[in-house]
Amino acid sequence: KTIFPGMLGGPHNHTISAMAACFKESKSEEFKEYQRQVLKNSKVLGQTMEKLGYRQQTGGTDNHMNMVILKEHGLFSDSVEHMLDYLGVTVNKFNVKGTPFKARPDGLRLGSPAMTTRGCREAEFEEIGHILGDILGFAKEYCRSGESFEGFKQRFDEDVNLSQVQQLENFRNIVKEFSSKFDYNFEEEM
Repeated sequence: KTIFPGMLGGPHNHTISAMAACFKESKSEEFKEYQRQVLKNSKVLGQTMEKLGYRQQTGGTDNHMNMVILKEHGLFSDSVEHMLDYLGVTVNKFNVKGTPFKARPDGLRLGSPAMTTRGCREAEFEEIGHILGDILGFAKEYCRSGESFEGFKQRFDEDVNLSQVQQLENFRNIVKEFSSKFDYNFEEEM
């Protein structure tokens, strides 16, 4: 088959302009320093999580992301992601290599750029790691073995609506207090 030249689209000047702006910014010393800080923060977060017993899929990180394994702790990341979202913490879930339950992800991706942009440095990322460790420790107690995500979500949402679990509110307040130090309006975002 052939493609008629006018059907290909383009040249998409908005995309070309955006790329030019990115390339210009990436050449600045300020951006290079920001990227160095993103990497430092990511390494500190990963090391803190490892000290707390949460291994990384890759054995460490050399970029902006830490891929933490939860299956060794009996946790599924869809449930943990839902809990963290309620608490004001954004993470992503992924399937750890070799996981038997492809429908239930069991790894968390933790990125460092957003909080680095807000001004966090190594000390704050260590604190973030400890806050996450405390929340994951609570999640180990709260999550039920063999519970489906739908079952967890329904139970969690009911508990939150009925204010059944005081520890969740305590964690939410910790996250709110921490994030308020870094130009983040918790109430507007939630």
